[in-house]
Amino acid sequence: MADDDDLMTEEEQEAWYVERAERKLAHLNTLDQETKDTAMTCVRRVREALQHVSDPELDQSVVDLGFVSAVNVIGDTAAVDFRLPTFWCSANFAWIMAEDMRLALSALPWLRRADIPATTGEETFERAQRGEAIMSRIQVDPQQAFKELAEFNRKMLKGSELLQKTKGDDVQIATTPKREVFRQDKTVLYRYEPLTKRSVETPMLVVFGLVGRYTFIDLQEDRSLVRNLLGQGLDVYVVDWGTPTRGDRWLSLEDYIEGYLNECVEFICRSNNIDAITLLGICEGGTFCVAYSALKPERVRNLILTITPIDFHPDTEDAPLHVGLIHRWTRSMTPEDIDLLIEANGNLPGDLMSFLFSMMAPVNNLTKYNVGLFDVMDDEAKLMNFLRMEKWLADRPHHAGEAARQWLKDLYQANRLIKGEFELSGRRVDLKNVGMPVLNVYAQDDHIVPPKSAEALKDLVGTRDYTALPLPGGHIGVFVSGKSQGILGKGIADWLQKR
Repeated sequence: MADDDDLMTEEEQEAWYVERAERKLAHLNTLDQETKDTAMTCVRRVREALQHVSDPELDQSVVDLGFVSAVNVIGDTAAVDFRLPTFWCSANFAWIMAEDMRLALSALPWLRRADIPATTGEETFERAQRGEAIMSRIQVDPQQAFKELAEFNRKMLKGSELLQKTKGDDVQIATTPKREVFRQDKTVLYRYEPLTKRSVETPMLVVFGLVGRYTFIDLQEDRSLVRNLLGQGLDVYVVDWGTPTRGDRWLSLEDYIEGYLNECVEFICRSNNIDAITLLGICEGGTFCVAYSALKPERVRNLILTITPIDFHPDTEDAPLHVGLIHRWTRSMTPEDIDLLIEANGNLPGDLMSFLFSMMAPVNNLTKYNVGLFDVMDDEAKLMNFLRMEKWLADRPHHAGEAARQWLKDLYQANRLIKGEFELSGRRVDLKNVGMPVLNVYAQDDHIVPPKSAEALKDLVGTRDYTALPLPGGHIGVFVSGKSQGILGKGIADWLQKR
C-alpha cells in the first residue's frame, strides 16, 4: 500500500482532473477537418432520409414538423431525438413514425444501428430508470383525459351512423360529364363536355396505364385534374382500356400502343380535321405515349408526361427500401419466373399488383382503417373523400398477359428504353425522334416512380423545348391532394397556351 504522504490532496485531485480535461479537449480540437466533415455529412444524410417520413395524420415530414429535435452519429450508429406533442394517440403515432424512421434509415448502407427510443407508457419509465436519453414522460391531465374520452365516444357514435347509412351507390367517382365517341374491342374513347370557352385549340388525349383506372384523375369535383383542365378551356379526351380477361392474354404492347392508342389518335385527328394532338400520359400510360411519339411524331404536337417511368433502374443504394420496390421485386426474378407468372395466371393479376403497392407503405396500410378512418369518420365530407379513394384502389384490373411480360422483362428487367434497344413490331423506339415540345411532371416524393426515373428523359429526347415540372407529393398525391389542385392543371394549361 502507498504511504499517506503519496495520496493527493483534494486541491491536487481537482487540478489533475482539470489538466486531464484540458488535454482531452486539446486532443479533440486537433481532429482533422476531414473527420469533422464526414460526421457532418452523416448527420445530413440521416436528416435527408428522415425528411421522407411523414406523420400518418398530418401527411407532413416529421423533420418539417419539428419532431426530430437532434441527430447524432457515432461510427455506424445514429441516435435520433424524437419528440411528439402529447396528444390523445401520441403513443400510437410515435410507434408508427418510429418504425417508418427505422425503415428509412435502414437504407443507408453505412448505418448498422438506429436508436429511436420509444416515447410513451411503461417502456418510457423503465428506460428512464436505466438512464437512456429519451423524451420526457407524458403527463396526463385527468380532466383533459375525460374530455377526450367523451369526444372519442361522440366521434365513434357519429361515425357509426354515417357508415351505416352510406351505401355503395353513394360513393361515386369520375362524375364529370363525358360521352363515348369511339370504341374498338374493349377500348373506349370518351370526350368530356366543355365547362368553359376553349382557350387551347389542340385537343388533348389523356392516357393512363393498364395497372389501374383513369378514374382517379376525376375522383371528386374539388379534386379532379379533368375538371381543372376543362376549367382552363382545354378540349379533353380520355382512353379507357377496359377490363382484360383471359381472352386478352395475348394482347401485346404493340396492340395497345400501335393499335388501340393509334386508333384513338387517328379518330381525334379526323374528327377535328387536324394532323396532330396533345398527348398527356400518366404512369405506364406516359411510357406508352413516349413510345408512340417516337414512332409517330407527326401525330403528336405536344407531349405531356406525369409520373412516368423512363429509366427503370433508378433505385440507388442510399434510397429507402420502399422507394423503387417494384424495380427491385422485378429484378429479383429471372425472366423464366416472369414467364411462369404469366403462364400460370394468363394475365398479371390486379390483386397481385394491389398487394405489391400496399407493401410499399405497410405501416400506413395497417393503420389506415383504425387510425386514418377514425380521424374522418364523423365528418361526412371527409369520410366520402376517404371512401372514394378506397373505391378507386379496390378497382384494380388485370394487366393483359403478353403486354405484362414485355413490360416486366423488356423494361423493368432489361431497361431497354433508355438503352435504345426497346422495339415494337420490329421497329426500334428511338427517343431522339421525340422532337415536339415536352412537359415532364414528376412527384418529388414518389416511391413508385422515383424522380430519377422520370428525370432521365431530359437527356434522351431530341426536342429543344423541354420543361420539367417537379411537384411536392407522392405518386397519387400529385393528382388528388388539396394543395396540388391549383398547381397541376393550371401549370399544364399555361404551358400549352404558350405553344
